Amino acid sequence: METKQKVFSLNELLLRRKELAKMVVSRNELLRHAVLFTDNLRRTLIRSDGESLDQVSGTLPKLNKGQVEEEVNFYSHKLREVDEVIQQKNFSVDVTGPASLFADYTTNEEKLEKKAEGTITKKLAAFLTRRKSLNTVCKGNLGPSADDLLNHIDERLPSIEGVDQIKSKADKMTAGEAVAKADFYHRQLRLVDKVIHDANNSTTIEADASLMDDYE
Repeated sequence: METKQKVFSLNELLLRRKELAKMVVSRNELLRHAVLFTDNLRRTLIRSDGESLDQVSGTLPKLNKGQVEEEVNFYSHKLREVDEVIQQKNFSVDVTGPASLFADYTTNEEKLEKKAEGTITKKLAAFLTRRKSLNTVCKGNLGPSADDLLNHIDERLPSIEGVDQIKSKADKMTAGEAVAKADFYHRQLRLVDKVIHDANNSTTIEADASLMDDYE
């Protein structure tokens, strides 16, 4: 049987992947409720107006276990197919973005500027890996610690000097310096998201049209 091909954007397949993953989860949840698939009928002999009758009572399953298992297998297979197509594309598409996206923070501004100059071309998979790394960093504690903001002083002063002399000697961290690292990584994450989003929308894939089929 000849398969019908269709052109999708990478973003379309990513949305389909998300949909398929939810479908697999919902149907696996049905399978976990095994009691729903158990027939629990009982026959009881009763007499009514001198006539012997069998009374049937209990529960009948509303769901067909075999069908649900078929749906789980169907959507799991579709999910694997979509994943394979997406993965192949991620490792074959070249994407160009700011070189700064792959630079790590340093307080040496000259060094940081040099690492962030120009653009860089890598596979889409590399940008996705960098996005995952940046997301982990941004979810961590990027804020300045108390030690960053406080100067601990333990110094004897000549009687002719006052506290102002100590204050003028202490290195002070500005508000900009205190949050510079957090700002840097959050900005990187936003920019790498844009690069990936643009690549997903502009990248096309010719794949089996049945990737969008649902269980019938």
